[in-house]
Amino acid sequence: NELVTINELKINPNNFEVYLNNEIVDFTPMEFKLLYFLAKNQSKVFKRDQIFEYIYENDYNRTDRAIDILVNRIRKKLGDYGDYIETIYGVGYRFKILAAK
Repeated sequence: NELVTINELKINPNNFEVYLNNEIVDFTPMEFKLLYFLAKNQSKVFKRDQIFEYIYENDYNRTDRAIDILVNRIRKKLGDYGDYIETIYGVGYRFKILAAK
């Protein structure tokens, strides 16, 4: 449970807070869990089913499309920083490092 800092984006798992440019951004618990999972595993590609298992654990009443919806909501909340979450066509997602914002 360590703080993830990427330029002006700070993700604190100890209190489920995301800061962007020193301002708190509201995330649902699932959005936070997905963002933190991808950010702490930077550059690693995860299949949708891997993400699904991590995020939803034993909740099988959802489809893997739920991951796509979460990613879209996270991207909107992060604005330009949403570009850090890259779609790997036909596979899943990864959190990539870009040039400083």
